[in-house]
Amino acid sequence: MDYHAISPISHPAGTGARWLKQGWTQFKQAPLRWCLLALLLVAPNVAARFLPVGGTLAVTMLYPPLLCIFAGIIRTADSTGQISLSAGLAAFAPRWQFALGLGLVSSLLSLMLQLVVASWLSIPYGVMFDQQALVIWFATHGAGHYLLLMLPLMLPAMALTYFAPQEGTLHQRSLLQSLKASFIGTLRNILPLLGLILLAALILVALLLVLIVIVVILVVLAKLGGLNLVGGAWISVLPPVITIIMMVPLMAIGLLTHFHSWKDIFSTAAPQAA
Repeated sequence: MDYHAISPISHPAGTGARWLKQGWTQFKQAPLRWCLLALLLVAPNVAARFLPVGGTLAVTMLYPPLLCIFAGIIRTADSTGQISLSAGLAAFAPRWQFALGLGLVSSLLSLMLQLVVASWLSIPYGVMFDQQALVIWFATHGAGHYLLLMLPLMLPAMALTYFAPQEGTLHQRSLLQSLKASFIGTLRNILPLLGLILLAALILVALLLVLIVIVVILVVLAKLGGLNLVGGAWISVLPPVITIIMMVPLMAIGLLTHFHSWKDIFSTAAPQAA
């Protein structure tokens, strides 16, 4: 199956739930493989965060090219049922210049937003680009004003780039055409996309509550002598381990849901040859 590019379609507010269901349906057909691919594609972003300088910008630059690769993987899986990293690389190879250009645009947008917010709130630039220092600054000054200012600025930037990886990689649009199509498609579907974000947030909160309950139960069992584990050191390791176990499937489902929302908004099934 292939898909023709079309002008972005507007969908009802509740469509986000359908996109999430489609992502979940595709995920559960091969959960382990999707989790491994999600780990493989997210790992460079995680590594970039540990850079002493420019880690945040590096993550912003890396993410769009990785989304381009994942778009090729999901498109092939959606069309043929075959999950293949090589399919993603094959889709990425002729569009690598577009992908790097999109990564650069994303980085510049992120940098501009941070500079505007830092100037508006009088946050020292050195603090703005140091995650630990920024957390300390928020703890002493409060993060409310930052969030109130950042969210309205982030929405247009997100709209420009949200669907651009798929448009450029799968519909072969230029960088400017992809940004324009993404902006229009996101604005026309702002309600279902916001509904999808809200639904994802509720699921995440529910999973975090489950994580807290699991850790509390295991701590109680350990204190009662029900678990014979060395020195209780496992308690400090357990939360991040369980978090990773929970978050990796969520990342994979999120990437699949992202693809299905793009397909629903920007594509129509190609007619079968007679």
